[in-house]
Amino acid sequence: MEKDVAKSIIELSISIDTILGQMFECIEKISDEKIKFALYKSANDLMGYIARDIIFPLIEIHPELNPES
Repeated sequence: MEKDVAKSIIELSISIDTILGQMFECIEKISDEKIKFALYKSANDLMGYIARDIIFPLIEIHPELNPES
């Protein structure tokens, strides 16, 4: 995997956090607790998938791209 491609994918993946944060804010406004819980869980799962299945494997290949270092 080319480092520049991995870097772009990581940056795009991290930028999704902003959108998901906005989604969580909208979800909090839902009065139906069952729907709110289902959507909250789905959005939370998305965050997990992005980290576990995209960001972490790329950082394993290119540790120098770790945004937390």
